[in-house]
Amino acid sequence: MKAVTDRPTRSQARATCAWERVNRLVGGAADSVRDAASKGGDAAEYARFAKRFPALLQSSGLCQAIAFARAKAERAQLCYIEHLAATMGLPGAESLEQASRTVGRAEYLRLTREAFAAAGWLARYSEALIGGETP
Repeated sequence: MKAVTDRPTRSQARATCAWERVNRLVGGAADSVRDAASKGGDAAEYARFAKRFPALLQSSGLCQAIAFARAKAERAQLCYIEHLAATMGLPGAESLEQASRTVGRAEYLRLTREAFAAAGWLARYSEALIGGETP
């Protein structure tokens, strides 16, 4: 009989990571340039983008959704992509962007599913911690 481990599920790990990122953003503890979106009212823009990103991901695909966010080059969107990558377990936005462009079809689909799961947690916590924003 196998012993039960106390290791969290993937969903729990995503939820914890997303909560830490959004909570840090709301708390104003800008530990890095990436979290600078907490300054200047960008948290509300972050929440709006977090709410819209899953639809963008569904309609455009992972690679184009990331490219769109990077092209906007606003702090809130760049911060969101960093948080998305971290919640997916990747080291940063650059690695997510590169992977979305270079991996094979099966891995691209896996990354997309992972992005949907991570984006869902980021949207939930940004709505809960920053507040429901109107589109």
